[in-house]
Amino acid sequence: MNTRTQLKHPRVCTEDGCLLGTSMTDTTNLRFDAFVGIPYAKPPVGKLRFKKPQPIEPWTEDYNATEIKPACLQKSFLLPGQPVVGDENCLFLNVYRPKNNDTESLPVMVFIHGGGYFFGSAVPHLYGPERILATKKVILVTLQYRLGVFGFLSTGDAQATGNYGMLDQVMALKWVNRNIGFFGGDAQSVTLFGESAGGASVQLHMMSPLSRDLFQRAIIMSGSALAVWSLPIVDPLALARKQAKLVGVSEADELTTAELVDVLQYLDAKVLTASMPFLRTWFEHPIVQYRPSVQGAFVPAEERFLPDDPRKLWAEGRYADIPVMIGTVPNEGAIVSLPILHNETIRKQFNDNLKELLTPVAALNATPSVMEQLKGRYFPDATEDSWINEENGHQFTKMMSDALIIYPTLKTLLEYTNSNSTICRETTLYSFEFVGRHSFSSLYIPSNESYGVCHQDELPYVFRMIDLFPDFPPDSPETEMSHVWTDFLVNFAVQGTKQDPTASCKKSIKMVKFENAQSPSEDASSSGSQVSMSSGSGLNVWNSNPNTVCRNYRSRSGYADNPEPNEPWEGTYDATRPKNACIQKIVLVPTAPMFGVEDCLYLNVFAPVLDARHSKLLPVMIYIHGGSFSYGSAQPEQRDPSRFMSSRKVIVVTFQYRLGVLGFLSTGDGSASGNYGLKDQVMVLRWVKKNIQAFGGDPNQVTIFGESAGGVCTQLHMLSPLSTGLFHRAVSMSGSALASWSVPMENPLQLARNHAEALGIANVEELPTAELVEQMRDVDAADLITSTELLKLWDIHPSSLYRPVVEPEETPGAFLTEDPRVAWRRGDYASVPWLTGSIPRDGSYVSQTIYRNHSLIEDFNEKFVTLLPYMLGTRITENKLARLRKRFLKKTSPAKWVTKDNYDEITALMSEAWFLYPMVRSIKQHLANRKRTPTSVYSFQFRGQYSFSMLFTGTDKPYGLTHPDDIIYLFEMPQLFPDFPARSPEEEMSKLWVKFFVDFATNELAGTDGTCYGKKCEIVTFSNTYNPYFPVSRSITQGFDEEMYKFWKSLLEDVA
Repeated sequence: MNTRTQLKHPRVCTEDGCLLGTSMTDTTNLRFDAFVGIPYAKPPVGKLRFKKPQPIEPWTEDYNATEIKPACLQKSFLLPGQPVVGDENCLFLNVYRPKNNDTESLPVMVFIHGGGYFFGSAVPHLYGPERILATKKVILVTLQYRLGVFGFLSTGDAQATGNYGMLDQVMALKWVNRNIGFFGGDAQSVTLFGESAGGASVQLHMMSPLSRDLFQRAIIMSGSALAVWSLPIVDPLALARKQAKLVGVSEADELTTAELVDVLQYLDAKVLTASMPFLRTWFEHPIVQYRPSVQGAFVPAEERFLPDDPRKLWAEGRYADIPVMIGTVPNEGAIVSLPILHNETIRKQFNDNLKELLTPVAALNATPSVMEQLKGRYFPDATEDSWINEENGHQFTKMMSDALIIYPTLKTLLEYTNSNSTICRETTLYSFEFVGRHSFSSLYIPSNESYGVCHQDELPYVFRMIDLFPDFPPDSPETEMSHVWTDFLVNFAVQGTKQDPTASCKKSIKMVKFENAQSPSEDASSSGSQVSMSSGSGLNVWNSNPNTVCRNYRSRSGYADNPEPNEPWEGTYDATRPKNACIQKIVLVPTAPMFGVEDCLYLNVFAPVLDARHSKLLPVMIYIHGGSFSYGSAQPEQRDPSRFMSSRKVIVVTFQYRLGVLGFLSTGDGSASGNYGLKDQVMVLRWVKKNIQAFGGDPNQVTIFGESAGGVCTQLHMLSPLSTGLFHRAVSMSGSALASWSVPMENPLQLARNHAEALGIANVEELPTAELVEQMRDVDAADLITSTELLKLWDIHPSSLYRPVVEPEETPGAFLTEDPRVAWRRGDYASVPWLTGSIPRDGSYVSQTIYRNHSLIEDFNEKFVTLLPYMLGTRITENKLARLRKRFLKKTSPAKWVTKDNYDEITALMSEAWFLYPMVRSIKQHLANRKRTPTSVYSFQFRGQYSFSMLFTGTDKPYGLTHPDDIIYLFEMPQLFPDFPARSPEEEMSKLWVKFFVDFATNELAGTDGTCYGKKCEIVTFSNTYNPYFPVSRSITQGFDEEMYKFWKSLLEDVA
């Protein structure tokens, strides 16, 4: 090149020689430097085939780094019709850097492409650097490595040691370490990232002693070295001999390994490549034939890339101790499932030969037990001889996603965070769920239908892939997501890379989800892109919100005893860690274990950090959790009030109280008066009255609020003389003290005796109550909880077996001495502003526990007439049955009560009976008694992307709005649900909903008059608008459903 030509090209001199590059344009139309096709090793041809890479010879003239070099030899049989492409001389890398970076060294990102170890490349029209370079924050390196037989053939001895493709990658990393500084890169700030087999490669480099200190951070995308398709070849020599036979070496089994390698070394490279698909045993499977192998004593120890099985290395913590990011997309398995599902002949073959074909397709040992588990989990409704059909294809995709990517990813993450050898555990888990206009599914099968987010679909948002997909339109959701996604990956590479290796890191996992904004439109790509962050379910350690302080308070309590004040402590109490929940078993969740402890009476105080000049005391909101008086907790991972803290207007207190038999056992006399859980709550209210001012709270502006059984409790505190003067406002959410499931037990002593008998206590009917209680006190708490299930009438019902009781009037410190229905009707309760409301389908949590299981539906139908009196709390006559059928079951066969098709009708029945009618009845009686007391009513009708139905049923089936979904919008629940995407309808509703509650607590809701006037109420309704620009609504609707009220009033008129 002449001088004038050289001036047009960026020039960099490395240890190997000088390079002339070119300029490219990023996605913002700014120029950056590109050096492409840089050789980092000698061409692996001739005698260097099946050998470890050799260092490149230095050059003296300027090397032309402007020409794209060919990919490594390959044939992708995953993409229909692909020919053999590439060249053996393929060990090249590309370096891309921002222009005019003269100030400091930039972090470096090194990308390893995927492709099952047998296809893929680093060519810029497939992995374009434009999006990453537009950030101007990093230098990007992409590389190629030998694939398939050329990269991974092994004879299991010194003749062909294998792992050549991995050693190529090590050579490239060493090149970066030696030379990236000449490009303005920081060799001590290298992030290695890869996707699919590239992601598995990243994890293998973390374990390989050859890669140690060559990179400082790792991103594992949709791949795992623990996945079955990436595990070491069991018998690499047998595979080598089979390969030789395919290319005409008929005597391959008789050849020595040296002779075998010698023959394969000089065969035509394209012939070898073209023969690889014939190693498959059925259709496209096994997809990955050649892959990394364990290198034993036949390789010198200092040269072994993989010294042991990666499963063993990873489990033992034998890997680089560096920050890691790892993640997946939802439909990873589509790369396998779609070609089978959309070929009728192949699908039939698979169904006809399931047991045999699950081995090559999913690497499963299809024993009868495994087959039974797979069918039960993924294909419960399919016939034994035909698991997969057009209707349940998504389940096949889910099974393959779980088996091939998602399970090994989670195993990788859990073993990484749990390893004792790990000092630094800055770990990020992401899920890329954005559905855009382009998908790799259109390459897996000839179809433009949407199959969700499939394997590799995250790549077009970080790389420009013009060979496969057209560019995104400007200002499109795809373009917006590409900015968000690229920034996310680049920021990981940039932030914290210069970490002190002697400093210990906080054990934590951050969960990040990328998805479409929620919209009523089916065209998700039109609704914009969002990113949300939350802690991984059950994996995180709790961290305080910087805007809150947390304090714990404990009171001593014994079983079947009133709570006692706690002893003062000396010194400073450590109130930085949440305490255990009260011992419980969540019967509504099918798989929930028993958990918690008896020593559980703690509370948490959350206060905004305000300017020192702020001297005004803040109103206080005390939250009472629900859970049918038998489960629930105040742990921040389930009830995190950070959203309230954003208002900076209130202090929030959450607390725990004794549950089930420990909180509500009663003998109806002084031996065990009952209501201990409610008396725990009174103790909390007294603590707040005494201490909250120390936190900046106003003890004369206290609002109690609770949902479900917690809502019942707020109403009971209005009735109890023990709570008088301890609060000044009350909120009852989806729970009424007049509901059949919460009214006092009629014969608590008999329940106590039945429970004692279930525990094996002898002669329970003859025991004096004092002795009965004493013997039950000696029983282990865990046995008390588990034995409660033996007392159920049917399945999990009654769900609130233990609940409040009416105590004898002479009981010292009695909480409730009169039936709440009588006292409420008479108006004998605290006159405080009251807010109450419900979800239209609150009864869904009852019906879902039935409809989650087909056998339960049939059983409930058979026992419906018998069970109904217990569920409704009233006698059921033929006339009442006829009226119930007329109102709810018009479309149901007269011979049936409950069928698989009338979920909505049974839900409506339970919603009205258990929630809506008791609520309206409470309001009407309240308005008659307290005409001048501010009263407000709401109806929460917003349906979002998360629901408690997922927990109650153990499925993702859309059941619609469910009890108590409204709580999801008040509290963050990192153990149960991810946080909402920014600017999503859910986030908007959360802001609106929290403000509504804060306004009530601060006397800013509807002035001072509430929403009820005389005997009529305006109902504040929260709902979806299905308008993408204004997706949430707060509106006013008039009055109650009077027809509903009259129906149930007449039906239950014999009830107090």
